[in-house]
Amino acid sequence: MAVTFTDLHAADGLKALEQHLAGKTYISGDSISKDDIKVFTAVPSKPGAEFPNAARCDRHRQAAGVLGVCFYAGSSESDYYSEEEEMEWDEDDLGSEGEEDAEVARERALKRLDGLSKRRVCYLSRVPPNMNPSHVRQMLSKYGEVQRIYLVPEGQGHRKHTNVRVKAYTEGWIEFSKKSVAKRVANLLNGEQIGGKKRSPFYYDIWNIKYLKKFKWDDLVGEIAEKTHIREQKLNLEIAAAKKQCDHYLSNVEKSCMLEHIQERRKKKQKTEGTEFNEVREEKSARPIPQKKPVEETDAKTKPKLPKDILAGVFGGP
Repeated sequence: MAVTFTDLHAADGLKALEQHLAGKTYISGDSISKDDIKVFTAVPSKPGAEFPNAARCDRHRQAAGVLGVCFYAGSSESDYYSEEEEMEWDEDDLGSEGEEDAEVARERALKRLDGLSKRRVCYLSRVPPNMNPSHVRQMLSKYGEVQRIYLVPEGQGHRKHTNVRVKAYTEGWIEFSKKSVAKRVANLLNGEQIGGKKRSPFYYDIWNIKYLKKFKWDDLVGEIAEKTHIREQKLNLEIAAAKKQCDHYLSNVEKSCMLEHIQERRKKKQKTEGTEFNEVREEKSARPIPQKKPVEETDAKTKPKLPKDILAGVFGGP
């Protein structure tokens, strides 16, 4: 790491980190590296809203599972799945009780990072009906070690299946522990029948799987995080527009109520003061605006016209 950071526990150190991360996602390079582990292990707490670049980088680091943030099978809030042995961390590993614990945490994080660099991802362009991440893991584990699986749920507007209890998926990504395993699985299964037992609901379906070259899990997580952020921004804009429209409507209602109240007061006052006051008030409230007449009417009066006998002689009339 060419750039070094000091006093990351203070505001000055976080400001230097914030300036370095302007327009970047990671400390160095296009993916999570050892520099990210070293820097964010030294930060005592999560960066606040006053440091948006550092907070964004910290979110990407946590989403990639470098510091133990991982999703297991059976989670109701996400469709990420991983083995139970994946990324198990204790709170003491973050170095809260001394420098020795911090060094141990750094070493363990670097070892985890070396294992992450060897992993590769395959893309599943079609998920057969009734297939879930557990089925995918069970079928592909016999070819090699499967790490994480993410399947995109089918939207409500595009639901093709009548059984609403069955959760359907459109596409997915599977992470393998080794690059050779991912390549072998893609070359072996793509375009082949799933097979298995004939009573299996996936027996006649076809595998549509492709190996993604130079694609890692943190790329997928970063893309999903960006899409989520954009969706939240659009939702906030829609809420702000609806609130503005509602406020405008309420202000018009208040104005109309106020005008009705004023008219009622005028009517009561007119009954007591007579018609003269009524005529004056009507003239003031009318406020006539002077308008110019259309161009055609003014031109018709100013332009000279030929006599009818001359026109009759030209066109052969009587």
